[in-house]
Amino acid sequence: FSVANEAELIRTFRRLIVQTDPDWFVCFNGVNFDNHFFTTRAEAGKACPSRIDVFFFLSRFVAQPARLCNLKLTSAGLGDNEFSYIDMKGRVNFDLFVKFKSDESSKPPPSLRSLCDRFLNTNKEDMDYREIPILQRGSSEDRRRLASYCLQDSVVLWELDKARNCIINAITSARVYGIPPEWVYFRGQQVRYISQLFHGTRHYEDIPLL
Repeated sequence: FSVANEAELIRTFRRLIVQTDPDWFVCFNGVNFDNHFFTTRAEAGKACPSRIDVFFFLSRFVAQPARLCNLKLTSAGLGDNEFSYIDMKGRVNFDLFVKFKSDESSKPPPSLRSLCDRFLNTNKEDMDYREIPILQRGSSEDRRRLASYCLQDSVVLWELDKARNCIINAITSARVYGIPPEWVYFRGQQVRYISQLFHGTRHYEDIPLL
């Protein structure tokens, strides 16, 4: 795609989502960065004639726009956490950073490069975030390098999912506990317990005493 400005970029991104109609959004640290960034930029452009607010119609329910959810999770294993993610009804927002941080809570927060070294035996190219706007404003070769870096990050997530069965494991856990896949890592143990409690009472046609 080639776009002239930020408003067109956000509209094009939204159109790509609607056309491809994905079931899952897989990212790495996108919950507390990319999701919040897209929402902030789309909110900032609402007053423009371009009607950038159409960006929020991302869910599979046509009349129900997506929204940024802010969740706080406190647990003994993970401590205090805050999640900011775009809630798109009918699509799952899945963050591999949150998944690996939750699975390996005794270790330091993982980086994408460290996960590539451990599970893929590859050396991922790193780029300082301060370089990104410089490359964007630079030459065609600079932007090519930036695009290559972004594409590599996307491919790496796909390869990590294949190597560790991340999505399959999330779906399996969601089925066992009777909760949406997003809640496997965005909610605590209490939600899983209550979901199983209600499932048991429905099975025996009893009325739970709460």
